[in-house]
Amino acid sequence: MDSKLSASMAALRKAVKSPNPAMFWQEAMGHVAIVLDHLQALISDGRPVPVPGPKGWYEIDDELLGWVVDQVFDGAIEDDTPIRDIYRLIARDLLAARHYTHSAPKSLRDVLSERIRQIADKGHHPEHDDEYSDGALVLAAVCYAEEAHCRTNDPERSMSTAKIVPDLWPWDEEYWNPSDCDRRNLVKAVALLLAEIDRIDRVINIQEQGAAHG
Repeated sequence: MDSKLSASMAALRKAVKSPNPAMFWQEAMGHVAIVLDHLQALISDGRPVPVPGPKGWYEIDDELLGWVVDQVFDGAIEDDTPIRDIYRLIARDLLAARHYTHSAPKSLRDVLSERIRQIADKGHHPEHDDEYSDGALVLAAVCYAEEAHCRTNDPERSMSTAKIVPDLWPWDEEYWNPSDCDRRNLVKAVALLLAEIDRIDRVINIQEQGAAHG
């Protein structure tokens, strides 16, 4: 039995049973990655990519269910409902999203790619963004949007001018990194706004959870 996979499945079962699974997002993503590695290995061996059923759910097939039971539960489990629920959770949020991003407009794909870059390359994880309750993410987005506006109106705008740090820029000047492309600056701006929306949603989730337990 793969102990790492077993631990991840257990963590995801906890998330599925939670009244507010979104609160487990950051932790769950690491576990989801492990599970997806195993699923991808099976798909690479010839297993077809799942498709949604009549109700829109991605249901685990019997062969894969049997494999999970063998690998995680030593071949014996009284109730496979948690496995089915976990699979639905993963497939709904990731397989469906993967299908959508292939058909989504390039503008949306670029914004999502930029947001992923901010997290993966720059280390701007949710807990990092949560520190910016002062609206810094919005101010940063405004600065990049304004730079895009300036470049649209002045295509010959020099990079030496663009690199002058705006008065509204909320962080150290070394983090001001404008592009010579107005579209690229807009992508950065929208990705920062997306980060702010996610931050606000996390605050709301925490408040709602506190009210539910209060």
